[in-house]
Amino acid sequence: MELIEIEKLSEKSEEVINIEDISNSKNSTLNDMIKICRINNGIAIAAPQVGIFKRFFVSLIDLLNRTSNPTLYINPSYTKIDNSKKVLSTEGCISYNNGKDKYLVERYNIIQAEWYYFIGDNKLERMTTTLDGDLAVIFQHETDHLNGITIPNKGTYIA
Repeated sequence: MELIEIEKLSEKSEEVINIEDISNSKNSTLNDMIKICRINNGIAIAAPQVGIFKRFFVSLIDLLNRTSNPTLYINPSYTKIDNSKKVLSTEGCISYNNGKDKYLVERYNIIQAEWYYFIGDNKLERMTTTLDGDLAVIFQHETDHLNGITIPNKGTYIA
């Protein structure tokens, strides 16, 4: 498994319905994604970045518990919170020059995040929480990948 060509990143991803949508070998896929993320000094990686056009991403940070524990986010979505503001975030992306290119991107500072996770063999359970600051940025950035939105499309190149 490796990062795909950036030209393919504008494709929208399909919802995950069951574990087979992620992989016949879920642990292998997730471990490979985590490895690619770490090798490229990333924080998170979305499935389309490795050629899987399904709605999931892996973060090296558990966004709910704010711990450094790799976590899978399935079918994520978000809405802005009433009192949230748009802020400018300086971001990189491992798909663009291994994260060395930096972009200024407008993001909500507080969001209501929703995603699913597996419990048992194949049952999806919904999770909802409020995220702010860098955690909100990570969630929005990775969800953009799943919607076919790339950082050069959303932000302004600064370095």
